Parts: sequence; C-alpha cells; structure tokens
Amino acid sequence: MLKRLVVIIFVVSIGWVAWRMLRDEMTVGMPTGLSFEEGIDAIEDSIASFVESVPIPGPINPDYVPPVSSSPGWVGVPVYDGPLPDNFRPQRTYLAHGDESNGGFGNVENFTTLQMELSKDYNPGHFLSMVDLRIHSINSMCKDNTYGASVGLVERYIPSSSCRMWGFNGFWDYRQGSLGQWHQLGLGVETLGKRWDFRANGYWPLEDAAKKTCVFDDFSGGFFMKTVKFESAFAGVNAEVGWKPIRSRNFQLYAAAGPYYISGDCSKAWGGRARLRPQYQDVAAIEGIVSYDHIFGVIYQVQVIFSIPLYRDPANHRRAPCDIYNREVFQPVERWDIILLDRGSCTFSNF
Repeated sequence: MLKRLVVIIFVVSIGWVAWRMLRDEMTVGMPTGLSFEEGIDAIEDSIASFVESVPIPGPINPDYVPPVSSSPGWVGVPVYDGPLPDNFRPQRTYLAHGDESNGGFGNVENFTTLQMELSKDYNPGHFLSMVDLRIHSINSMCKDNTYGASVGLVERYIPSSSCRMWGFNGFWDYRQGSLGQWHQLGLGVETLGKRWDFRANGYWPLEDAAKKTCVFDDFSGGFFMKTVKFESAFAGVNAEVGWKPIRSRNFQLYAAAGPYYISGDCSKAWGGRARLRPQYQDVAAIEGIVSYDHIFGVIYQVQVIFSIPLYRDPANHRRAPCDIYNREVFQPVERWDIILLDRGSCTFSNF
C-alpha cells in the first residue's frame, strides 16, 4: 500500500513539473488572457507577419557591406546586441569520483558520476524547473564495472525579496546489481540559504529480493549442501543540516550532518552521516564523508569533483536577491543517487 501511494505521488509530482515546463515553453512571447480560438488566430498572425518580413532574394550587389554593430567583436562580423534567448539548455555539469572504505556504504567501493543539469535562466519570484541527469560507473566487492543512472525533475523557488530558496524534487534511479536489475523512486524537499540549508529525501525500491540457489549433491550416502545467495535494495530516508562557515565568490567551505534510516528484507538500521567540502568557485571541490550504522559499520569516503559552470555571468543578467550566487541557485540536489544494496548468503546441509 505504501509503495503504491509513493508511486502515485511520484507520478503526480512529475506530471505537474512536466506540465509547468511545457506550459512555459508554449507560452513564450504569447499575450495572456486569450481564449483558445484567439490564441490560434494570434499564432496564425505571427506566422504571417514572419513570412512577410522575410526578404525575397534579389541580384547580388558586389558593393554591399553588411552592417557591423558598435560592440566589440571580430572585425567585419556583425555582433548581436539584443537580449540573449531564454531557452531550456545545460546550466552546469560535473564529473565526480569517490572511493569508500570497508566495502562501501550500500556495497559501493568506488564510483564515477557524470552529471548534467538543464533549465532556463531563473527569474526571481518564480519557480525554476530543472532536469537532472546522472550516469554512474560502479565497482563493488561482488562485481566490478556495473552501471547506474538517475533522472530527476527539480522545482526550486527563487525568491524576489527574501534570502531563502525552497524546492522539491522527484527522481528515478537504476543500478545494475550482481543478481538483479534495481530501480527506485525518490522524493525530496529542500530549503537553501546563504549560510544554512536543510534537506530531506526518501527512497523506495520497486523490486523484491533476488536469490540464487546452488545445490551440491554429489556426495555419497544421500548427503547434500545448498547455498543461497541473495541481493536486495534498501528503502530509506535521510535528512541533513548544512552550514557554510566560509562563503565568498571564489571559495566556500561547506559542512553538513544528519541522521538516516535504512530498511531491507533482512535488516534495518538507524545511522548518522557527516561531510565536509572545501570548494573553489564552481570549478573544483574535494569532499570527505564519514557514516556509521550497525549494518555497514564505519564508512569513510573521499570524493573529488570537477565542475563546468555553463550558466551566464550574473553581473550582466538577472540576479537573485541577497547576493545569492549562481552556483547556489544551480547547485545539484544532494541525495543518495546510487541505490543501496544488501547482499549475503546462507548455507544449509544435512550433514
């Protein structure tokens, strides 16, 4: 029942975000307050005006020199002085690599993640709709060179007067396991400020446990031995409070900590997680993470992150209030995007 309710909430949330994106894309440059018929007439008038404005090719004039803008640019090449188009496009991308101790949290010894974030430019006082795409290469104790992926839709409200952003998100995650293929749905909420952040996420796997049974019966006297290997995905929730003790345009130090709860077919546990990340602009960062629960024990993780900011320079375009940096507006959602797996085996015999 709970899984069905989560799927319904996830589908409704994704549909609402997708409808907002489609509505924004379809209504760019259109007048408001029109009926459906008036809207069709307006589109036909716009197309007719555009066709009439296209010049008809004529004889080539060898003495024609194209007009050149007064703005600096390549010599002899016109420079566009109008507003930049507000299209749905990549805003940032990053490449991250992490190594973990003691078999890793959720059976991940090391991983490499490539992420890309797409959206329009933000408008203070409105929601910013973003698409978050991630692909993972994962190595674990049981199997190397496996893959995973995450696709998310993010809604983040950019304030026009206050200093705090609010948002929610929905994700679909996939991970290739050693015994099965795993999928999960994730929902999250966040509130982000200049100094303090808070976020919480929930994760619900869509498959039951996978099992593999091996029977050894080549013994005399009717004796046999049976080994059963199993693999399953953990459901869970996590929350954390983040703090920026150092925050400047070129350097930022970020610290965060919070509890989590994971529940599998064979075990459940409460745990805690803390992380520290020094970051240079939106270009490079190194993050240290430590977590503990009675299933995985103490896990240490070191992660190196290289980012490419593709968003526009806020000095020449719209800015969020309170000098909120673009790297904060377009920061990725912090969550467990690699599905946590539980693995084990049992042996039975009649001798």
